[in-house]
Amino acid sequence: MGQTGCTVILAPAGAAGGVDVRGGASGTLGTDALGPGTVIDRVHAVLLTGGSTFGLAAAAGIMRYFEERGVGVPFGSVRVVSGHRS
Repeated sequence: MGQTGCTVILAPAGAAGGVDVRGGASGTLGTDALGPGTVIDRVHAVLLTGGSTFGLAAAAGIMRYFEERGVGVPFGSVRVVSGHRS
């Protein structure tokens, strides 16, 4: 696997989020949850990464970070973090 970097913007209290995905082969994770009419009205983190789908693996670490701290939107018996159910 090639080396890649990433940038994470954390918002533990949640922040308004939106998305505009461009490009012919963009890899995304959780962006559909930010659309109008969805249950998620805020995000807890934004991850910018390279490395194609290999870079998306960094999202697991972010989700684990928030899960360990009890951060997320209550959704039944689980918490939703950045548009992902954990």
